[in-house]
Order: sequence, then structure tokens, then C-alpha cells
Amino acid sequence: MGSATVLAYWVAKCLIESFLCKAKEYGGASVLTYEGDKWFGTSLDYMPASFFKKFGFKEADRDESRVLLFLDLDAGKKPRLIHPKARTCSDNDGMVIDALCNSQCPWSSWMVDQIKRNAKRYPRTSVNVVNSDDRKVVEEFGLSRGVYVNKKPAIKRMASWKEIRSAIEKSRKKSA
Repeated sequence: MGSATVLAYWVAKCLIESFLCKAKEYGGASVLTYEGDKWFGTSLDYMPASFFKKFGFKEADRDESRVLLFLDLDAGKKPRLIHPKARTCSDNDGMVIDALCNSQCPWSSWMVDQIKRNAKRYPRTSVNVVNSDDRKVVEEFGLSRGVYVNKKPAIKRMASWKEIRSAIEKSRKKSA
């Protein structure tokens, strides 16, 4: 393991321990993790479940690669995922991309910028930026970060343009 990896692990460990001290007040802690997803299309794991399991977190719910982990500190009740929901789409013959972002994740604005810049390549495509800071928005979409293409959940996490482009192409082939 390189020194940068050791340092990153140490920093993450310190953050988790601080988080867990505060979580005691609430009876537990939960974290949305992933299994098999990569950070913006790189070889790095995206919020790996295995890291959090080292601190005693257990699986509470799952939706494909999304894994909700929970550390019960006397809460008595496990949390559940809010699952993505397909939305109704009008027949305007155009493509609609909904990009969900929030203030908790600075990378989500980077993803939105990538979508806005690159979606111009596709005629009759509109991009809606959806701020998911409001819990009602998360309940409506079933995601706090991710991408919908033509009102269907395409990517349930942060994504690179390469991944988003692939989801767009897949949607275009289905509608052709």
C-alpha cells in the first residue's frame, strides 16, 4: 500500500470515528455505499461497502449496487432505502436528462457541468438540474444524486460523462 493510500485510509478512519461518536446520540448511523461501482469511471471503488463494514456497519437494504449500511447503536429499527422511481414522460420526441445534485457533494456540480456541456451534442435534448437538498425531492425521485434519462433512473450515483453518454445511447436505441 502506498503512502498516499495509507494517509487516505487514516483520514477516512478518523472521520468515521468522529461521525460514530456523534451518531450515538441518534441511536445509530447509516451510510449509502456501493459494491462494484467505480469512481467516475476510474479503477477506484466508489464509496465501497467493504470499508464501512470494517467499522461494524451491516447491510440494512440493497438496490442493485447501492447498499445501505447501518450501525445500530441502540436505535431498535433499521433504515430502508428510498428506491428510484420512473416518472411520466411527455411525447415531445426530445430527450430529457435530469441531473440530481445537492450541496452535500461538491462533485455533483461537476457532474452537472459535464452533462450541460456535452448534452449539446444531442439535438432536441434538454437538461434539468434537480437540487435534492430538499427531502421531498429525494422522495419524489428516489435518489439524492444520479441521472435520469427520459424520466427513467439511468445512474444511481455520481457518474462520469462516459457513463452518462452510454446511458443516453442506450435510451436512444430503445426509443428508435
